[in-house]
Amino acid sequence: MSAAQYPEPANADGLSYEPGSDERKFLKAALAEMESVVAQVPSADQPLEPTWPPPAEYHEVDSETVKTKAIPGALEAREQWARMSFKDRASIYRRAAKMMESPKYRWKLMAATMIGQGKICGQAEGDRITEVIDTLNFHVCFCAQLYAQQPPKQFDASSSELDYRPLEGFVLAISPFNFTVLGAHIEFTPALLGNVILWKPSPMALLSNYLLYEIMEEAGLPKGVIQFLPIADPTTVVKPALSSSHFAALHNTGSSSVLRSLSTQIGTNTTIYKSFPRIVGESGGKNFHLIHNSCEDDSDWIASAAVRSAYEFQGQKCSALSRLYVPKSMWEQGDLKRALMREAAAPSARPADGHVLLYGGQTTGSKGFFVQPAIFEVDETKLETGSDLMTKELFGPLVAVQTYDDISPTGFHDVCKLIDETSEYALAGSILRDSVGMFCINDKSTGAVIGAHPFGGARPSGTNDKANSVNVLLRFSSIRCVKDSYVTGSMTLGGCHVPDRTLRTALATGILNPSTPTRLKIRHLIATVGTTASKTRVEKALSPHTTSHMTLTVLTHEENVHAINQSDVVILATKPFKRGSIFSAPGFKEAIPGKLILSIMAGITTSELARLTFGNEDGAEQPFQAVRAMPNMAARIREAVTLYTASDGTSREGLEIAEWVFSQVGQVHRIAEGSFDICAVLVGCAGSLLLVAVDGLLDAAVVEGVRRQDVQNLVVNSAIGMMKLVPAGEHPAVLREKIASPGGCSIRALLELEKLGVRSAFTSVIMAAAEKSKSMSASR
Repeated sequence: MSAAQYPEPANADGLSYEPGSDERKFLKAALAEMESVVAQVPSADQPLEPTWPPPAEYHEVDSETVKTKAIPGALEAREQWARMSFKDRASIYRRAAKMMESPKYRWKLMAATMIGQGKICGQAEGDRITEVIDTLNFHVCFCAQLYAQQPPKQFDASSSELDYRPLEGFVLAISPFNFTVLGAHIEFTPALLGNVILWKPSPMALLSNYLLYEIMEEAGLPKGVIQFLPIADPTTVVKPALSSSHFAALHNTGSSSVLRSLSTQIGTNTTIYKSFPRIVGESGGKNFHLIHNSCEDDSDWIASAAVRSAYEFQGQKCSALSRLYVPKSMWEQGDLKRALMREAAAPSARPADGHVLLYGGQTTGSKGFFVQPAIFEVDETKLETGSDLMTKELFGPLVAVQTYDDISPTGFHDVCKLIDETSEYALAGSILRDSVGMFCINDKSTGAVIGAHPFGGARPSGTNDKANSVNVLLRFSSIRCVKDSYVTGSMTLGGCHVPDRTLRTALATGILNPSTPTRLKIRHLIATVGTTASKTRVEKALSPHTTSHMTLTVLTHEENVHAINQSDVVILATKPFKRGSIFSAPGFKEAIPGKLILSIMAGITTSELARLTFGNEDGAEQPFQAVRAMPNMAARIREAVTLYTASDGTSREGLEIAEWVFSQVGQVHRIAEGSFDICAVLVGCAGSLLLVAVDGLLDAAVVEGVRRQDVQNLVVNSAIGMMKLVPAGEHPAVLREKIASPGGCSIRALLELEKLGVRSAFTSVIMAAAEKSKSMSASR
């Protein structure tokens, strides 16, 4: 079966929600339904079946439940989940992505995101629909790419591969409120690799997150893989999780202070963990736009990009703009300041913290926690004191404008240095410059697209593992390198006497000079023969086929035991009635156990080989590797058909060796031992019978005065051509009828054959030969 392919998916398309559109109608209905009823969100210790629609009440988990139920439950689920094939895990994720697009869940998830997290429909559509679906689909693609990363260097004697295993233990996943997609990414991305998850969602995103959890389980995610643990106080989950020896990794998005605190706790507990835990985190940012003075005629575009980046979703995006660096010449000109005012649409201004509040900044206590978008102009004299506006992540609709000297030759270099040193963060930034009529460096700092913009920051902004890429998957995988050493010993081809010199020579030639490549590298071939004269003949025939990688030794039968002791594979090519004397030779039975036996002794079953090997009637019940095979005479021109069957104890590698050895002289087919005798006779004897038929046909030519050598090739090639019509799908009887036209020569010849009973004679002789084959193992 070919491996499943996971091509890069297209990004999911969002809807516009224009007035009068169907999507707007469906969304408004879902919002009304969700606002009318309180949903029930259970915790790990209260697996109730909720009767809802939302918004929701949730049942908080407690520390004892985390310790005694959630962690053991996750570890129990790990056994099944880690063993599940990537193909099956990927199917669950892709099915879940399709479910999220369906009417059953699309509008419900949209409504939960809008009500629970305070988003307008455009922001919820991008967060909930397109990004969540992309997260599931793209990470399947990324995971397939990761698994495909294998060692480029291989050797003749061995191969190696990387086994991407899940981490040993569980992953603690802590997701934030601001993006539903982060609920999907932080939990489901590590799980895709076979990990199990303790998920502590934000209480301000519980409903949308719980819907994701339900969708994944409905798509086929086994129970217990994700332990959904709602709680307002994170220490309820964090403390027992970080105190468990099975803690394997942290996946967190939140503030820098929280990530530092968690890292410190993990470091303190390092001695109790089974493995060194992985820490993958995205935290704070103090993101900037740097404007180059070449953009002086594009104030409207700059203002639009700044306002969208700073104020979309109330400035609560981790990549939101909070610092705007503007050339002093552009600011003093006034166009950019007026454009910002127009975009922000905020009327009031007052000083704040020594800076100038240009626009907005009003709050109201009438309803909710509204903060009006604000624009500050930074007082440059306050910079040395470390103004919060320029240094701290405020996570709200606030942006600070600072001018820089663009007249000075070093002005642009100086402001770049200032940006780097002003804040400790290193998450997102954008440089806007105009060159030959187009903006050629960056866009606004928000709006990373899954599959195109792997996201993550350094310094206190996170561990920079680049979410939405192959890189982050690597952090949740424990890689094992598996080295597979091939058969590098010797192969013995021998026996005291050989039933057919040509067959054995052809087989030996094929092994020394293979027609097909193999990873099973045989280093040495030892052939044992009956006499000194045979030794000389075989050496002369086979020596030209040896190489520096494959050596040859030819011995006489007195050294059978020595040859077997030096080998991993033993090919027995002797007359069946001689087997007793061969196996009874001193030391033979002691040398043969543990070797892979390839027998081409006609009629000798694998059970008989076991009896011969172990010396008693119970030998067949003991573990050993034996392959019974029968090639035909066409091996001399590598056109043989070889049948083989194997003992129950033969390994996969043993079967692979057998197939490779006999494939050097033609086709190879495995059949059941119960059918072996009749099939082997058909393969081995049928050729002889056809030769008798050809010989009779040629006799007729001689009787009619034509020399045998003049028509032999005509008859043989005609027969070969006719025989090739049978594998093409034509039944022999149908072909016979097609040839035998009424009143013709062929039908007259066939009539004479029927009178003589030739067809039944063929049947009788094959059945007699099969009975003879069956009796050979019984005759000792």
